Amino acid sequence: MLEFFQNFQLDLMLSLGGVCCVMVFLLIFTRVLSPRKKAILIAIEFSTFCILIFERQAYRYAGDAGQIADVMVRLSNFVVFFLNSVISFIFNLYLAEVVRSDCNIVIPKRLKLAGTFASASMILLVINLFTGWVYTIDPGNVYHRESLFYLNYALAFAGPLLDLTVIIQHRKKISPKILRSLLLFTIVPIAAGGVQALIYGLSIINISISVVSVFLYLFAYEDINDKIAAAQNTEMENLKTDQVKIQNLFEQTIKAFVNAIDARVDYAEGHSVRVADYSYMLAQMNGKSDDECKEIYQAALLHDVGKIGIPDEILKKEDNLSKEETDTMRQEPLIGERILSGISNYPHLSYGAKYHMERYDGSGFPGGLKGNEIPESARIIAVAEAYDSMTTRNSYREPLPQSVVREELIKESGFKYDPLYTSYMLQLIDSDVDYQMKEETENVDTIFKNEFTCEEYRSAISYGIRIRPEKKIIAFSATPIDEEKPFSSPAIIVFDSLDERVHDTDRAIKDTRYSEFGEIWFDGHFVCSEARNMKLISLEEIEQDEDEIYFIEIARNRDHVQIKLEGKGYRSEVVIALPDSSKYAYIGLTGENCHISSIEVEKTGKKVPEDEIPRISEEINYINRLESDIPNVQIDSNRSDYTEGVKVTDGMRIIFHTMSLPSANLVWHCPFILLYTSDDGSVMGRGYKEYAMIRLDGEAQGGGDSSDNRNNVDKGKEFTTWENWKKLNRKGFECTVCFTKLKNKIIIETENGGISITNITTVHDKDKEIYVSITGDQVALTDIRIKK
Repeated sequence: MLEFFQNFQLDLMLSLGGVCCVMVFLLIFTRVLSPRKKAILIAIEFSTFCILIFERQAYRYAGDAGQIADVMVRLSNFVVFFLNSVISFIFNLYLAEVVRSDCNIVIPKRLKLAGTFASASMILLVINLFTGWVYTIDPGNVYHRESLFYLNYALAFAGPLLDLTVIIQHRKKISPKILRSLLLFTIVPIAAGGVQALIYGLSIINISISVVSVFLYLFAYEDINDKIAAAQNTEMENLKTDQVKIQNLFEQTIKAFVNAIDARVDYAEGHSVRVADYSYMLAQMNGKSDDECKEIYQAALLHDVGKIGIPDEILKKEDNLSKEETDTMRQEPLIGERILSGISNYPHLSYGAKYHMERYDGSGFPGGLKGNEIPESARIIAVAEAYDSMTTRNSYREPLPQSVVREELIKESGFKYDPLYTSYMLQLIDSDVDYQMKEETENVDTIFKNEFTCEEYRSAISYGIRIRPEKKIIAFSATPIDEEKPFSSPAIIVFDSLDERVHDTDRAIKDTRYSEFGEIWFDGHFVCSEARNMKLISLEEIEQDEDEIYFIEIARNRDHVQIKLEGKGYRSEVVIALPDSSKYAYIGLTGENCHISSIEVEKTGKKVPEDEIPRISEEINYINRLESDIPNVQIDSNRSDYTEGVKVTDGMRIIFHTMSLPSANLVWHCPFILLYTSDDGSVMGRGYKEYAMIRLDGEAQGGGDSSDNRNNVDKGKEFTTWENWKKLNRKGFECTVCFTKLKNKIIIETENGGISITNITTVHDKDKEIYVSITGDQVALTDIRIKK
């Protein structure tokens, strides 16, 4: 290896010298470095170039005779030794500049001392010209080390060692690429110097210096580029942050503005913001981009801006508007359009204001547009506003239950509202199981906190606690408010309501389909209202350690409810026979002259045994009719039961009689067709996977990744109104469902009450048996026949 290096080191020096020369030219034309760093790097590269050239000459003429050889050997050796110290001195200046500019610290004294060592080496080399203390050249032009050679060596390398200590100390403050170049420039020549001190005749130090000097430039250049890129990225991030701040400020200003508009109308607080939120969600569900969603959100925020031009006496009027007042109110969209059309950079803002009162069937205003003639953003806003209006209380009613809102949207889909965005809103409603999509207000009459006060009887009532087959235990404290009054006691109300709350106004009772079954006191007294029967099963007096603690245990079995009470010195059991098994049942806590607190509800998870609740009335059964190929089924609530599964074959028909239960009052209280697979053919059996669920009212749900569903619904002349559809279901009718099976495609066709449905399900699973079952919501299915 050493022999190879000796043979080719002159060629290597020439090549590296050329590289250094190129580096000098590149540095001259470089603009990204600071002038001081640029000058220092040029000096290092040029000095390295000179060292390599003169070192090469020293080796070429070593041992030659003649005047030129005498001059070249002596000049070359002096230049090489001297420039090594010069490079050490210049690198010291570069390191000082890095420490000063990049680390923002005072230049350490060690760097000044390192510069002193380099200067001393240069002085000693000049003295050597006259004394020969460091090295000599004999008459044969051969180089020899002398007594002070190693002292000069030590002076030349003491500086880089001190530089290395500074680099290591401040390494965390130096950028990674600059740090690598500094470490290379100090460690590699020092290591090479150690080798060269032992091996005579090799130029390891100078070659290593030339290599690392190139890296010094390259890393410095890359570091500057990184800093420029980082600065550009920072600038872009700052611009984006500024844009976000401006956008937020814009939206906050709009919100403050529209909140001021909403405040002009009683019960409208937050209306515009909620409509904007719902509109954004609907746009997202249709795959709109973020920018498109934001535009729709902004347009929805300002959809009611035209109310500015409507007098307060009209906006706040609770009675019916006169013709003149109605005409004035209908100017709102045009006023809004005039206000927003001046914002030329945001033309989309005016669309919501001008067109949100247009209706899909052309019955709206101001232009009487229909279908896709209405801008898409306005069609989205119309659905969102309808939902918020129905779920917000006003001067004459409480918020409507979501199921009522859902039914209204179904009724008006394709008439008032775009069917596509109506279907998206129905999906949002179905996913909002906790009813979070509503006005955030607290009703003062019906509450469910950890405590509340009842001065007069029923002056405060908790939210309903649903009674299920699984037992629940409710514990609470009740203390008298006024000890001087003769009576103080908690009580419970048993009821059914779509919003799980007790109501006493005609409008709320109608809107929530409210039914009150009865009231029960802890001393065994009760009042039966709309229940078929109520019976006190047991009553006994007990001793209580604490008179204030009360317990209630609730459970149900089909149409019978069991309520066990303990408190006020009594333990009792009451059984209630509901109108039928399809009715829900809730209890609400209330009382008279008492403060109720520390309410806790424990779900035991244990189902009540059928024989534990004594039957006090005959069970009402709506399927005691003709039974055909498979057993009849009574479905008391949403998908609470299913017919037997039937394997789907091409050309198969299922014919059955359907009738809604007496408690049914919504359009989807009808049969559902369920397409699925399972190992044993039963619904919810092992390996169960659902492919499609089609309601006879026209709604359909797919099976996710397992299938694709295309549902087409047409309303023919026989379909008049949804109210007539519900009457048809209550009366009962014969239904025929036809099946076509084409490999992995199942086509389901049926027509009932003028609603014609064609659903095409493409099943992705291979080699799976596909079954069909009929289920529904509050419906009786009888005389079920399978025709193949």
